Amino acid sequence: MATFDHSFTINNRELETLLEKMMELRCFEEKIAKLYSQGDSIVGPVHLYSGQEAVAVGVCSNLRKDDYMISNHRGHGHCLAKGATFEEMMAELHGKESGYNKGRGSSMHIMCSDLGIVGTSSVVASGIPIAAGIGLSIKMRKTNQVVVSFFGDGASNNGSFHEGLNMAALWKLPTIFVCENNNYAVSTLTSESTSVKDISVRGAAYGIPSVTINGMNVAEVAKVTREAVERARKGAGPTLIECKTYRFMAHGEGETLEYRTKEEIQKWKQMCPIDSLCEKLIKEKVLTEEKTKHMEQKIRKKIDEATKFAKESSFPHHFIKEADVQQESAIYPASSPTKEITFIQAIREALREEMRRDETVFLLGEDIRHALWGVTKGLVDEFGRERVIDTPISENGIIGVALGTALTGLRPVAEIMFADFLTLCMDQIVNQAAKVRFLSGDQMNAPMVIRSPLGLGRSAGPQHSQSFISWFMHVPGIKIAAPSNALDAKGLLKTAIRQNDPVIFIEALLLYGSKGLVPEEEYTIPFGKADVKKKGKDVTLVAISTMVPKAITACENLAKKGVDVELIDPRTLSPLDKDTIIDSVKKTTRLVIAEPECKTAGIGAEIAAIVAEEAIDYLDAPIKRVAIPDSCIPCSPSLEKIVIPNEEDIIKTILEIIS
Repeated sequence: MATFDHSFTINNRELETLLEKMMELRCFEEKIAKLYSQGDSIVGPVHLYSGQEAVAVGVCSNLRKDDYMISNHRGHGHCLAKGATFEEMMAELHGKESGYNKGRGSSMHIMCSDLGIVGTSSVVASGIPIAAGIGLSIKMRKTNQVVVSFFGDGASNNGSFHEGLNMAALWKLPTIFVCENNNYAVSTLTSESTSVKDISVRGAAYGIPSVTINGMNVAEVAKVTREAVERARKGAGPTLIECKTYRFMAHGEGETLEYRTKEEIQKWKQMCPIDSLCEKLIKEKVLTEEKTKHMEQKIRKKIDEATKFAKESSFPHHFIKEADVQQESAIYPASSPTKEITFIQAIREALREEMRRDETVFLLGEDIRHALWGVTKGLVDEFGRERVIDTPISENGIIGVALGTALTGLRPVAEIMFADFLTLCMDQIVNQAAKVRFLSGDQMNAPMVIRSPLGLGRSAGPQHSQSFISWFMHVPGIKIAAPSNALDAKGLLKTAIRQNDPVIFIEALLLYGSKGLVPEEEYTIPFGKADVKKKGKDVTLVAISTMVPKAITACENLAKKGVDVELIDPRTLSPLDKDTIIDSVKKTTRLVIAEPECKTAGIGAEIAAIVAEEAIDYLDAPIKRVAIPDSCIPCSPSLEKIVIPNEEDIIKTILEIIS
């Protein structure tokens, strides 16, 4: 445990300001509780902050406007303490266009880029690695800012807590972790879910200065936080502050309080941070009861006006569509491709060119300096350890850190060593990164790339051979690229890095050694534009990733049999070039899809559904899929050969529908 000298003093004028701010938080929450109980205006669930005001106010009193804050589902108090207005907060909770997020987030998802409120998230502990990423961004940009991550005691039992704290400690990031230990994770006592009495000891385990304090005393919170902020601004790294506090309300409005005794609640209410400070200031003749009442009346009037504003505001009518998603213009080379390079070299060239072009681009991931696959070999020599960062084996933390940097001005390219391991960071990809643009009401972007190779076809077994492209196609807000050759790998990766939305960039280890021609000069390839690799009139063949080379061989063999195949490589699966596929099917009247994934609910199923919906009258035969059977990938080469589709499978399937 760290020693905090508490040498900072807080004068009576500052205490009066802190009291007024705590009263603002309490009055706002009381109004929300009343409106929610009436059931006609507040939209979605709400989790009130009453009782914990000293923590948010004490912490945020030490922050500048340009400092960052990330919070949780119980985030009204944090946002108001950081400078959020009653009007925009109330409008957001009413689901109105005039709210901070245009009504898209409501109570649990408040974001305001102008105030450094990066977000309140309803997923417990998710903000912790993001806050570490924001700290990394601050350090890399040398802006002397700090970031605060608020979370509850329950979050300290989540893996994101440990991954985030370890990375922040490892890199000495200006991140302040504030644990609001209110004794309960929903209805479960902390003593029944947490193995330690004081959560602060977990910070000490990572070498982080950590302390447990009275979270009902705003002056104590403010003093300790001020010391932590000064330490962070001086480059001394993170701090973990555990604030022992209590929420006076249920976990969420409308829920029961039966798991707590009246005596327990009353005991903590006697320590109310507002009443305690008010009594102190009146006793010391800094305030009078009359002035305190006037202060409260003034606050409640403002909140009533904000409520009127929210109720009179319009509901949003615009909803984000695919057309709203940003698209980079392609850079077309003046000459034909003449330089032969491997797939690996193409990826490396794209990374190098983009890092030279844009200083905000950097790389992070496991073993990327050493370059396990050879892709990032030599980049650390040119760009240094600050822009080529080796990380712990913490996949969820890697993506959370990448997202934090992307939200604050950088363009990270994160590597997850195998596509199988994307399952370990699904929260950060699906619940966080994918939803930034939408939830923020278009205030914020997440310009980040997640590179990950498929291990299929190398006898690597069922946990190193899977592809989950189809899973991510189901998630709005994510773009997906899956190049099949060196030309596309380089051009698509350069485009991916320039996107303002998260991109999952799927590479295949089997393709790494393949060679192809690329232009000598710069070029990019647009997303959402398929490559018709061969024109034909008899059947449309759509092939993805590793299936493209096999499809090319199949087309050559089928041509000898008099079958003229039109081969399409989508290149990107989201956005998907539907028009090129549909136009081809209208011409050939037949469709086969070859994919490196399991058949059920796969990429082929989606493409087949699109064609069935939009071009079924043109089909002269059933749509066929060539895919991995619904089976795990075996290690034995003889068994793996049976499971993975090959050229002969494609040929057989095409001949079946031609006949």
